Amino acid sequence: MVVVWSVVFIVLGAIRHERFATFSFDLGIYDQATWLMSRFHDPFVTVRGLEFFGHHVNPILVLFVPFYWLGAGPLFLLSVQVVVQASGAIAIFLLARDRLHDRWLAVALAAVLLLNPTYQWLTWEFFHPDALAIAPLLFAYWAARTERWKWFLLFAVLAAACKEDVALAIAVMGVLIAFRGHRKIGLLTLGASVAWYTIATRVIIPWQNGIGPFYDSFFGDLGKNPVEVGAHLATHPREAVDLATEHDRISYYQMMFAPVAFLPLLAIPTLLIAGPMLAVNIFSSFPYTRDIRYHYSSLVLVGIILATVEAIAWVAVKRPGLVRFLVGLVVATSLAATVAWGPSPISVKYHSGIWPLQSDRQT
Repeated sequence: MVVVWSVVFIVLGAIRHERFATFSFDLGIYDQATWLMSRFHDPFVTVRGLEFFGHHVNPILVLFVPFYWLGAGPLFLLSVQVVVQASGAIAIFLLARDRLHDRWLAVALAAVLLLNPTYQWLTWEFFHPDALAIAPLLFAYWAARTERWKWFLLFAVLAAACKEDVALAIAVMGVLIAFRGHRKIGLLTLGASVAWYTIATRVIIPWQNGIGPFYDSFFGDLGKNPVEVGAHLATHPREAVDLATEHDRISYYQMMFAPVAFLPLLAIPTLLIAGPMLAVNIFSSFPYTRDIRYHYSSLVLVGIILATVEAIAWVAVKRPGLVRFLVGLVVATSLAATVAWGPSPISVKYHSGIWPLQSDRQT
């Protein structure tokens, strides 16, 4: 499944790029920055008019620099993202195998991730570090669940290196680790994550762009930083409820949770991994944050897919006879969702123009 999924989306992405259907946001930003770093130039990104690390803090791209010495470019970035994303299915297989003690059910849940329409749309968006962070986060959670702490550290660091807000998901993992009996490791994870997020957003980005995190403006009158936004919503609960229940928000919840039959709601503690980014998406005044095609949903999907596995594992303890039914249910709902909403060849949207399947040529 991993190989087939990788080949399909690498080929489709390559066709899209070669037929001039990709975007400067965000592909051009990351391609130009990586190329400039590979030539030891100042990574000033002309698309944004900013120093690269004044846009986001993505040190993971430094690992790509040697490949750019050898001539790599946008198709390399696409291939890396697709293969890394596909590897997330292996993490889900390992987690489900260990939690459900059944390899075939674990394979089915790995398929649920690959069938997810959001997961597929991230390849269409054509490169963003948020998408790169998903698989390391999934592996980090599995490593923590099985007490493989060296592996947890490795995957957590790789995930955090993808983008600054990934640290918020890792911070929640730290809280879960602490409550699950490893208090010292959990608190260290929480502290390191919060420290890195603070340094990245309040020191590195302002130092590089002279302004501050540009996404502080995403929240309009709610506030200019997470503390202000949180305080405003806490003191104006009616406004928070009204915003969270607007039509586009309800539609967003449906499209994120329906593919997994809303089962994550049975595993709220694990679902909290999605909490910080879900809150950002809900209360942002920026409509793209509530579109399943874009990277804003990456970290939300991490919490949702992990909570799906944990919910089924919880049911396995209470009602073992329901486990196969629930796995079959989420496979069915995931398949239906990818046909209705996804960009893959089995989707009704496949021939709608999202992929430039026919080249327009003039002679």
